[in-house]
Amino acid sequence: MISEKDIQLELLKEIDDICIKNNLDYILLGTNGLNAFVNHSIKNGPISVSVAMTSGDVERFCDIVEKQNNPNRYAERIITERKNNPWYINYGNENTAYFNILDLNSKDHHGINVEVYPIRGLKLNKKAKDKPAKPKETGKLNKLLNRFLKSNKEKNEVKKTPTDKTYIDRWQDIQDFTTVKIINTKIKAKTLKEIGRYEVDKLQLALPKDASKFFREIFGANFKDRKIKPTNIGYRYILNPEMGYQQIIEESKDLIMESNSLNEEVKLKSAEADDDRVVLNNLWNLILMTNKQIEFTKYFDENIERLLSFDLSDKKEFDLVYKELKPVISALRKYAKLGMTFDINPETDSLIERVLIMKGNEKLVDEIKTLKDKEFFIE
Repeated sequence: MISEKDIQLELLKEIDDICIKNNLDYILLGTNGLNAFVNHSIKNGPISVSVAMTSGDVERFCDIVEKQNNPNRYAERIITERKNNPWYINYGNENTAYFNILDLNSKDHHGINVEVYPIRGLKLNKKAKDKPAKPKETGKLNKLLNRFLKSNKEKNEVKKTPTDKTYIDRWQDIQDFTTVKIINTKIKAKTLKEIGRYEVDKLQLALPKDASKFFREIFGANFKDRKIKPTNIGYRYILNPEMGYQQIIEESKDLIMESNSLNEEVKLKSAEADDDRVVLNNLWNLILMTNKQIEFTKYFDENIERLLSFDLSDKKEFDLVYKELKPVISALRKYAKLGMTFDINPETDSLIERVLIMKGNEKLVDEIKTLKDKEFFIE
């Protein structure tokens, strides 16, 4: 029986063939890249399989995929909300399925795929700073993206490939930088200077020539001891290496819609429970604060005249007063952070304010005054 790893190996072979025929470069990446290097296989690794290319080669790769016009293959640009990794490419098989039934709207395509990540420049070499900027090829990738966009406005806002100083066109241009970034990992550019070929599940695939150094930078000195395990597919996921996702979604759309509806209902009930939890926590904090208020009021009703007799301009006497007021000041600071405050009596409140100002805690004084204007602490 065919497995998802068989599909991904087929996709990796296609990526490798395209790169060899068209003078593009790539390397295996991530945990399965490490798996390929250490165990010469990806078959017992996690479901995610990734490669990295320069941004320029990603564009050229996507353009080639588009021109091949293979109805069984897709290259979809995935937009993320992460600043360090705003986009990547999924190269996948239309005749397979791997998707979360509660997250269908995040992508147009839901087949088994290989992720293609751009390599970004971080720190330029001194010599490279004086080189003229290279043209940035953004049109091809955006053209490919448009091919798969849906009609709604949100997805028709084409987001361009970055054209800033992080852009790297060809593999040799990596050496214009001292440091590059792949996803969220910083790599020394010289580590990527040469690419080697390694046997992986009877295929010859690409890794950095000094793969040990590469994976040491990513996973640390003990990278060879890192445990590599298959992904446990959750109950929300559908994985089928032999049936296309479009057919599965069409045949299961009623169940998928019902699942999504139930999920929204659960999230709504959970949000309501969270709101109730917040109110209960606030109520509990109000009870605790009120107990403190009663405790402090009793103490300062008996001691305020003595405290007012101290000379606050005398450091020793000021320190004595502050020491005695410190428990109530700590309580006021704690409850101010929770959006609450309390009074003791006018004389004590005034003394606390004076001491706080003399201590340079005007901010806490202002917070307390603002909170005193609130009509309710629990809303």
